[in-house]
Amino acid sequence: MNTNKFNDIKMEKDLSKILKLHFLFLMIFLSVTMEGQNFAKRPKIEILTSEFIFDQAPFSECHASTLLETGKNKILSAWFGGTREGNNDVCIYLAEKDKKGKWSTPVKVADGIVNDSLQYPCWNPVLYKKSNGNIVLFYKIGPNPRQWWGMYKISFDNGKKAGRIRLNYRTECSVRSKIK
Repeated sequence: MNTNKFNDIKMEKDLSKILKLHFLFLMIFLSVTMEGQNFAKRPKIEILTSEFIFDQAPFSECHASTLLETGKNKILSAWFGGTREGNNDVCIYLAEKDKKGKWSTPVKVADGIVNDSLQYPCWNPVLYKKSNGNIVLFYKIGPNPRQWWGMYKISFDNGKKAGRIRLNYRTECSVRSKIK
């Protein structure tokens, strides 16, 4: 019995040495293969404009904005706004900057209404343009960050219809994940 314990301890030490050697060889390999890579070199960042999207809003607080370029000199922006972050009246709003540089009036595109008697706050919108041109708005709904869930809406017309931002996206689906 003592011999088995001794062998087990010796095997654990040998395995530990082998893993350390593998890790060391991996680090050496990565340093050799990545030699000459300049990871500190970053693209030049330039502020093209700094402006407000709106002067007056139907909410007292807003943040967590997202921007998406939808075409040449055209931008969509979304954010959440309400009386205070976490309150049930917090919704997702959207506005578009047209080719002439004018922002549209913000419109509510997600409200967190679950049924006639239950509304949760909306959180953290993200706009994404798919390769087929559809625009996806990802966002969270729920009473708090520990209990929220992901949702998305898809715009099939570049976020617009007849020159106006679409209020009714065609698809809505719940997405559950551990990503916060």
